[in-house]
Parts: sequence; structure tokens; C-alpha cells
Amino acid sequence: MTPEANKVFGVWLNEDKDAKMEIFKSGNKYFGRLLWGSGIYEKDGKTPLKDTKNPDPKLRTRTRLNMVFMSDLSYDDGEYTGGKLYDARSGRTYSAKLKLKSVNTLEMRGYFGLSLLGQTVKWTRVTE
Repeated sequence: MTPEANKVFGVWLNEDKDAKMEIFKSGNKYFGRLLWGSGIYEKDGKTPLKDTKNPDPKLRTRTRLNMVFMSDLSYDDGEYTGGKLYDARSGRTYSAKLKLKSVNTLEMRGYFGLSLLGQTVKWTRVTE
């Protein structure tokens, strides 16, 4: 892996400012973990929601907080491809790819089948 590939590491805030994720590496693959989200707590604002719509019954009791929702991305020629993106709200898994547009801007695309038939979300690096 090149140092260029690791520039994606860090904490990112989505364009709606209602979700924050951390991108990290395990082995030679890249992953995203949900650190915060406006819709990940029960009505009391403290208890994390469970992953109740997961197709795997064994995973339905895990919390959404700190859940790895993006997995198995590989870096190749400026893009992170071949990964999966899990949506806990629907229980669906999509194909995923990422592209670092600048040091502080990241595009995440989730899609079924062809990348053309998907949705892109922009994320901004959180600097603290």
C-alpha cells in the first residue's frame, strides 16, 4: 500500500451533518465505523438503537453506535473499490466505492449492480 492510500484515514462528517464515521484499515482493506448519528439513539437520547433489521438474526441485538457499516474496500489507482455498505435503517447491503476528492472531501457511492445506478454522499474531514 502506498502512503497515498492511507490519506483517507480519519473522522468524516456527512453533508447533512447528521452522521460521523471513522475510516480505518485492517489488513489491506479499508473500513468505516459509525461514531455518531442523529438517528442512532432511542427516544431517551442515550440508549443506542439496535440493528433490528439485520437479515442475520444473530446481529440484531448489536448497537448501531460504533458499528462497522462500510467494509472490504481495496485501494487502486486513487479509488477505494470492491467494498460493501450496510444500511441499518433498511437492513440492506450495497456495493460501495470511495474517492478522495481533496484532503478534506470524500465521496462515498453506494449502489446495486452498476455504479451508475447509485447514490453519492459527500463527507468532510473533521479536524479537531
